[in-house]
Amino acid sequence: MSLCLKRLFWPGSDTWTSIHRVVHRHSSCVRPFIHCHYTPSLIFLSVDMEGGAIADVPNNATAYAHRNALYNICGYGIHPFLPFPDTVISFLTGCMDTIRKTTGRTKPYGVYPGYVDPLLPADEWAEAYWGENYPRLQEIKTKYDPNELFRNPQSVQPLST
Repeated sequence: MSLCLKRLFWPGSDTWTSIHRVVHRHSSCVRPFIHCHYTPSLIFLSVDMEGGAIADVPNNATAYAHRNALYNICGYGIHPFLPFPDTVISFLTGCMDTIRKTTGRTKPYGVYPGYVDPLLPADEWAEAYWGENYPRLQEIKTKYDPNELFRNPQSVQPLST
């Protein structure tokens, strides 16, 4: 429970400190409230404008493959306690599906690599994050980090030997 709260509030802030204290010192009092009452989720879309100087650099000049995008839309769902509600994921998925349908896009959109999406299908994340840069990034990964010391579940994979 506190792991989720740590992601919502800044450690050291008064809000985080008081919630952390309540959850850990009085968890027997808080737990029934959490399980018996509705706890609202926060859902929002962030629209970041792209283009301008970002687009002055070619897509293949760096790892970032989406320099020609006009904007970046990122859906966020925040819920203060586990388990994370499926309704929030369904709602955000519906929002993104509506955007795709409205724009007539047939292939997946790109995804900003700093906004990791653990729900991206395994056969889509490499292209979504890295686009046409992925093969070149695999070569670099193979040369400098073949044993994957630096990795996450959706990081660039080294080439098979």
